[in-house]
This record gives sequence, structure tokens and C-alpha cells, in this order.
Amino acid sequence: MSHVAFLLGKAPKVSTIFPEVFDRLAGAGVDTSVHLPHDETIDHDVVASADLVVQRGLNAAAMESVADLHVAGAALINSYAGVLGLVDRVAMLRALEGLPVPATTVVDSWPEVAAAAGERRCVVKSAGGPGRGQSIVVGTADELRIDRGLEPPFLVQDYVMAGEFDHKLYLVGDQVRGLLKPSPLAVGHTTEGAVFTPDTSLVTLARAVRERLDLDFLGVDVLVSEHGPVVVDVNDFPGYRGVDDAAELVAAHLLERLERAA
Repeated sequence: MSHVAFLLGKAPKVSTIFPEVFDRLAGAGVDTSVHLPHDETIDHDVVASADLVVQRGLNAAAMESVADLHVAGAALINSYAGVLGLVDRVAMLRALEGLPVPATTVVDSWPEVAAAAGERRCVVKSAGGPGRGQSIVVGTADELRIDRGLEPPFLVQDYVMAGEFDHKLYLVGDQVRGLLKPSPLAVGHTTEGAVFTPDTSLVTLARAVRERLDLDFLGVDVLVSEHGPVVVDVNDFPGYRGVDDAAELVAAHLLERLERAA
């Protein structure tokens, strides 16, 4: 019997996709185990012996175990390199070079933020990410003279003029689903969204981001401006809340990866 080990930052709730994913895998004859390295000592032998290891939401200490699994050649979802590449937004933007992303200046101190912004309206983020709509401020130089408490270094990005909603693209492998969500710059982080069908340009862009970042499960935040779509953030293994067939897609993708690993 195949075995999939789940390394999770917190215990999966009934309201998440995980119970259905576990049931679907069991129905396909796949054994699963859940390991919570933030809360307990994990059995490394059990995890290392799994045919597939799925990781989500781990802190730096737990990621050391993932690094060991990576070095040992374990089949990982998401990949160690892919998750690590999102910790540093500068590295992420470098990986996305050539795709539509906001024009960005990197500075080391807050006084440099105001200087880089000038008269234009800018979005400022900590380079350490992803932020999931948090740790972001918006303003011109005059509005950004007071330190907002973000951790340096900082990204100073062009403010992208778009509509009232962000286009959140959820990927499971090459499958792309979409939700329209209120901009977090206006209302903060929210899990609520309206389902929409991404057009060909958005699907192509989302798949290009996935390929660049070597991730199986990811969320891509896109603003659609008058000049076209712009990628403003990427998150690994989102919760997929509001994506009706997410559990089915995730389970199917894991089964496919098991076949490939075999």
C-alpha cells in the first residue's frame, strides 16, 4: 500500500480540504499519516519511508527536516526549493523575471522608502514574505515618511491601478481555478470570494508562475489593469477556501504523483 505523509504546521480542521483529501486517498487504497512538527516530536523514519511527503505551513525549524528529506531524495510536495524561494520576495521576483510584475526598487532603510516613492503612489512590503495581504503599506513619499514598523529590507513597488477586486488564481498542478476577492489594501485579508472562470491569458500566466517557482499547490494574486494582468504575490499551498472541487483536485494530483514516483 502506498503511503503519503502530511507534514503540517497545524492540525487540519474539519472545515479544511484535508478530511476529504484523506478520504479520497483511502478510497484509492493509499495510507496517510499526519505529522505536526510544531507541536510534537515526529517519527522521522515513518516520514522518510513515505512514498510522498506533503508539507504545508511549516516554520523555519520544521523546514530543516524538510531540507533533510530533500537531500535524501524524498518526493516532496511542495518542493523544498519552491517553498524556500517564496520566503524572499526579491528571489521570487527574480524567478518571475520576464512575467508581468510591478516595477520594484529594493531599499535597506525606511528613509530610502520615501526617496524611492517620490511623488508616485507606491506599495511597500517587507522583502521577507509571502505576506498574504499583510505587512503592506501604500502611499506617496509624504505619506511614507513615518516608519510603519515593517521589517527591512523593503520592496517599493508601483501601485497598480485595477478594479475593486483581486483575481486570485488557485493552482493544483496545471489545473487553475479563480476567485474574485476584495483588495486586501482596502479591506485587509479575507477568505471570502466569488468564483470566476479565468480566461486563457490568466491560465497561461498562472501556469508560467508555477513552472518558474517549481510548486504543485499555489495561489497567485493578480491585479488586472488597463495594460493587462500583473502578478503581485504568490503563496504556497493556499487553503483553497471557496474552490468547490479543490479536495478532489488535490487528491487526484497526489495520486498522479504517486504513480510517477512508482
